[in-house]
Amino acid sequence: MIFLTVLFFLNTFKVNAQENSFKSLGKIEIGGQGINISYETPLSKNLLLDISSGIGASYNVYNNSVEYVFNLSKPSLFLQGELVWIYNKEKRLSKGKSILNNSGNFVAFQSKYSFGYKNEPDQNNTLLNELHWGLQRSLVKNLYFNTHFGLGYIYDNDNNEGNIYPAIGIRIGYVLVK
Repeated sequence: MIFLTVLFFLNTFKVNAQENSFKSLGKIEIGGQGINISYETPLSKNLLLDISSGIGASYNVYNNSVEYVFNLSKPSLFLQGELVWIYNKEKRLSKGKSILNNSGNFVAFQSKYSFGYKNEPDQNNTLLNELHWGLQRSLVKNLYFNTHFGLGYIYDNDNNEGNIYPAIGIRIGYVLVK
């Protein structure tokens, strides 16, 4: 009986500890970037790494302008990495707000490589780097909303040109694995 009581209290402590920390998430997302599969994992108490791969828009830089090309019949493959600092975790917890699905306000650095689409002149190989502010909120158990805005720099490897652009993103995600 004592063993069961101790086991119960240890299990309760473990559950409470997990509710106060970010989780590793395997997820699928859809938004302005296209559709992607992603894995997000905590690196420390407030720092997350999000790695993803997907299909979606292409880009090109020409004569100091950036073009966003979304061609459903010829989508571009992309790889993306994002380092996310969630700065309001403790404040959310102290107010009794949820951090389910790694909810919080954040500042992030994101790097994305879009492979373009072969033989399409407007769908080039591009590297995009962004610094942005955003928020992620859980809608229901496994569904969440993410939006951000900031400033980015794109380099078009096919045209050998680069430019600064406004970075705006919105996506809906579904957690597949916790």
